Amino acid sequence: MNLKRIIETELEPTLFSLGYKRGNWGQGWYQYKNDEAGISIEYHVARVGQQFTRGIEVDFHVYSLAGKWFSLSDFPGESPIYYDTQAELDRKLRHAFDATVNIVLPYIQDMKKYAVPDPCSEDYQALANCPMQRAERFSSQYHIPMIPERTTLMQLNSILKSIRPTNLSELRDSFRANYETLINMAAFYGTLFVKKAPRFCWGWAPLIPPDDPIYPLIAPETERFVILEVGNPDFGPSERIDALSFSVQVWNYVETKRNQFTSVALM
Repeated sequence: MNLKRIIETELEPTLFSLGYKRGNWGQGWYQYKNDEAGISIEYHVARVGQQFTRGIEVDFHVYSLAGKWFSLSDFPGESPIYYDTQAELDRKLRHAFDATVNIVLPYIQDMKKYAVPDPCSEDYQALANCPMQRAERFSSQYHIPMIPERTTLMQLNSILKSIRPTNLSELRDSFRANYETLINMAAFYGTLFVKKAPRFCWGWAPLIPPDDPIYPLIAPETERFVILEVGNPDFGPSERIDALSFSVQVWNYVETKRNQFTSVALM
């Protein structure tokens, strides 16, 4: 397998340009670190199936200083990667690495840029029952314009209906084109919060997640938070489909779903 050569000649130059340096390497394990961004990424590569099955499983993990952010096992296109020839395997590995380096990593670094630490304890009472004040503080801190809720939801619904790319390149272009609007929506609802999930997911929420015991004390019942998920549709374990889903869910703090908009992008 020419995996090591592919990583060194095609993956590393891009990672180096993004500020990553090579970390620890092991058998089927490749790590890179970006100290400035506070991000560590790992690729785990292993053979799968019977002795005579030609299949490679590639897992992609992202860590911050606080622990794992998310994992991506199902790359756009195929996972595990099955192949008949070395050339076919090389092509599919390039596709998988392209998905992580050119789509995932830039947005992870954006998330780190927009993420805000939980406020100090003395801020809790000052911000209690003031959702607009919290949103305004977030907006002014990151120079993101406030936008009315009705306009936001209508705009978001239109965006999601329009995201139907048919290949990896179109997926990248459509995501880049709509990313700022999704960030604007996050600004309206509160602070960026990265949802820990086993799939390719992002989330936005108020100052702290709703499962925190102090949350009801600082959030009025009418306040809601938004989760944007980008990942595989929820098919059964025996079903596979080359598709990504974009789902935005609007909840209130007692975890009652209010609205959901979804688009499925066939790959």
